[in-house]
Amino acid sequence: MDVQTYSEAHAELVGDLLFGADMIAEFLTSLGLPTTTDNVYYAKKRKSLPIGRYNKHLCASKRKLARAVHAIINGA
Repeated sequence: MDVQTYSEAHAELVGDLLFGADMIAEFLTSLGLPTTTDNVYYAKKRKSLPIGRYNKHLCASKRKLARAVHAIINGA
């Protein structure tokens, strides 16, 4: 992997990540799934959404969350 490809991949990854329950809840709400931070913690606990941890903080990928919400809304 050359430097330019690495930089592009890094920029794409950084733009895709959400850190903290507040950011995740805000993103889910923007997708049409009204959510609070408590709901985010509950979804993490139940493993109903692709939410992980990085040290003490919750983290998630925008793309993976969007796919999961799409599946929930469409009943898949």
